[in-house]
Amino acid sequence: MLKASVRTLRALYRARVPTLVWGPPGVGKTAMIEALAEEAGAVLLVPHVRAPEDMAVPVPVHRDGEVAEVRVVPTSAFAEAVRAAQAGRPAIVFLDELNTLSAATMAAALRFLDSGRLGDTRLPENVWRVGAANPPEMSAGGRWLPPPAANRLIHLEYIPSAQEWAEGILTGWGRGWNPDSQSWALVRGLLAAFMRARPELLLRVPSDPVEASGPWPSPRSWTMGGRAMSALLDDGASLVEAAVILEAAVGPGPAAEFISWVRDLDLPDPEMLLDQPSLFDWAGHPADRCFAALSGVVAYAVSRPDFQDTWKKAWRLVGHVFAIRKDVAIVAARPLAQAWVKNPRLGIPEELGQLLPFLREVGAL
Repeated sequence: MLKASVRTLRALYRARVPTLVWGPPGVGKTAMIEALAEEAGAVLLVPHVRAPEDMAVPVPVHRDGEVAEVRVVPTSAFAEAVRAAQAGRPAIVFLDELNTLSAATMAAALRFLDSGRLGDTRLPENVWRVGAANPPEMSAGGRWLPPPAANRLIHLEYIPSAQEWAEGILTGWGRGWNPDSQSWALVRGLLAAFMRARPELLLRVPSDPVEASGPWPSPRSWTMGGRAMSALLDDGASLVEAAVILEAAVGPGPAAEFISWVRDLDLPDPEMLLDQPSLFDWAGHPADRCFAALSGVVAYAVSRPDFQDTWKKAWRLVGHVFAIRKDVAIVAARPLAQAWVKNPRLGIPEELGQLLPFLREVGAL
């Protein structure tokens, strides 16, 4: 099955081709569609569908005090897509966990995805219809689609690589730069560096049903655990103390490996590194430690309320590392590059000019 990519999804959105995205639970299928909707300026609707009547309902039409006819009209969530499209705004209707629906509900949902029809109403052409499904072996009550229905959809598979997830958590999954708490910025940098060092720990869907009902690692659970970890840092916990909460999100094994990795890092203070880039031995340390140090500082820099004041310092640091470890600098610089795209008033430091061709090559700009 073709792997979903941002470029492919953009094309399918522009073509308004009905699409179904397959992938394990927790990999970010919904987040990917949300990012696309934000980028496109489209109204995103994620209706809760569990029965045919969640999509369209019969409404009697009265004339002269009597029921003249019964029309089947879209429910409110779908009607909102119609209103947005009629007002000239693009819209996306996203149906999640499609293959867990009952046979009757799935038939209605597939008819909608295929033709855009909801009862007596057909959605305007500028509404993109997209669904998501977990493989049947990874979803309760999930099943494969019948061939005639499957043949009416474009099928993509979405399983992000550790590198893609690391870049996504650093940059906000294509949603542009957004200042955030300094603790969450630090955790994002650490998680990104850890996944580049230990990619096999990003996603492990347990085959045992007992284990599957508890905490296990996925892009979603690492992100949730990281959020909780940053809240503990805000509450005064040390880095290792805060990291213990990850056990409740990703399980004891992966959490222990992250804690052990963090203990060995011994990272410099971000503010000191911004002022003195040569404090860290960029040539002598392993790539994952260099990436952790640089991405942590960059995330710290863009999270500050006085970000414009630290802009030049952060780029000077990236330029210093670029002269020594180009691979580390290019990936860690992505949040800065996206900050510039969203806020051109920040200007283009000399270091950004040097990196521009490389950042364009990897799709950061």
